[in-house]
Amino acid sequence: METVSWDTDALGVLMAPFTGTELPDWVGEVLDEGLASVILFGHNTPDPQTTGRLARAVHARADDCVVAIDEEGGDVTRIQSTTGSSLPTAWALGRSMTPS
Repeated sequence: METVSWDTDALGVLMAPFTGTELPDWVGEVLDEGLASVILFGHNTPDPQTTGRLARAVHARADDCVVAIDEEGGDVTRIQSTTGSSLPTAWALGRSMTPS
């Protein structure tokens, strides 16, 4: 098997995405080498329990790793994906603001 050498300076500034609701082996290996953060998307976060379990799995490998989520509110929500966001869309916010 070929050994991969990681640039720790690069890993310290990267935010890696991955597919699925389980921590892939390759992500765990790169976390062990110093990956700074991961980002979760809709396919990673079907419900709060799965999201929490996945975040705990990341922190079990690298307790200082940042676990980010693609949460914009409005049309793009991961946290409230089953019910729809309780936050207004950007359009609704824009319509409600009074120009100065």
